[in-house]
Amino acid sequence: MSGGAVTVYGENVPEHHQVFVLGQRVPVSANGDFVAKEILPGGDHQIHVQVLDHYQQGIDFSRSLHIPKDELFYVALGELTIGSTAGSGPSSFVGETDGLD
Repeated sequence: MSGGAVTVYGENVPEHHQVFVLGQRVPVSANGDFVAKEILPGGDHQIHVQVLDHYQQGIDFSRSLHIPKDELFYVALGELTIGSTAGSGPSSFVGETDGLD
């Protein structure tokens, strides 16, 4: 993935209002909550959010955002298993032999 994920969340949207994030209409729950997530390329962005009634009246605001173009992300996995087995004496003292002599 190149870029970054931007999440916009809001609550208490009045009944019969619509929400737009980056120009796209976002569903609003019966409780008046909404969430929108977009993946944007690296660079400078203006995140526009509108909450409008049926007359296209309401609030309109934006926030500036910078997403780094180059960011390193590393994942490293490793496994090391070291073991040793030793025993002496008759096998009856060491454990079951499962038919081995």
